[in-house]
Amino acid sequence: MRENSFLMEGITELKIERTRKILNESINRFTRVGVAWSTDIGCTVVLYMARLIIRDIPVLFIDTTHHLDETYHYRDELKKLWKLNLINVTPIDKELREDRTTCCRHLKIMPIFSKIRELNIEALLTGKRWDKHPEEGYKEKCKDSGVNTHFIHPILHWAETDVWKFIHTKKIPYHPAYDKGYTNIDCKPCAMRKEAEKKTEEGIWSKQDKDEIIRRLKALGYW
Repeated sequence: MRENSFLMEGITELKIERTRKILNESINRFTRVGVAWSTDIGCTVVLYMARLIIRDIPVLFIDTTHHLDETYHYRDELKKLWKLNLINVTPIDKELREDRTTCCRHLKIMPIFSKIRELNIEALLTGKRWDKHPEEGYKEKCKDSGVNTHFIHPILHWAETDVWKFIHTKKIPYHPAYDKGYTNIDCKPCAMRKEAEKKTEEGIWSKQDKDEIIRRLKALGYW
């Protein structure tokens, strides 16, 4: 289990109600709504709350084929436990690239946009939060790559402590890699690289590098 210090800052009912409102408005407005589920704690909370409204909501999992072994085990276990309407989004080109932006474009961005078009998804729910993306809004409209989809961020106003409080209170199963010290659930090379970064004084990636990667990914349409 995560340290109890995560429970010291309790999530307020006001924050939860705001998320419920965003979810209800989005689901009532759009005919085809899905959840982008990477198996991290944020999008798992969004998935949990969205299923209270639409039990069989489409759950899009981007299977780059390079995830941690724990990711696949957790995905399959939660699919069985929650009877998820799980849709695995797999790239045609599965090879890793040295440049992270190029790698994400081929393994994540192109496949998810293709699947969104195929399923005619009008709105995609994500687990994005302000503590990682402080300048974002609750809704984004993406018209890149032939996609005319709204990206909705229902827990944008939550902090990491809020997410963990909710998970423990509701007894939601979470990715086991968190208990091994991982803070990012990503493809195996990036996840391991990020964990190694914490063990160095300067880090493998500087903040400037990270900001540039995020900027380039967003320019390609990734949320």
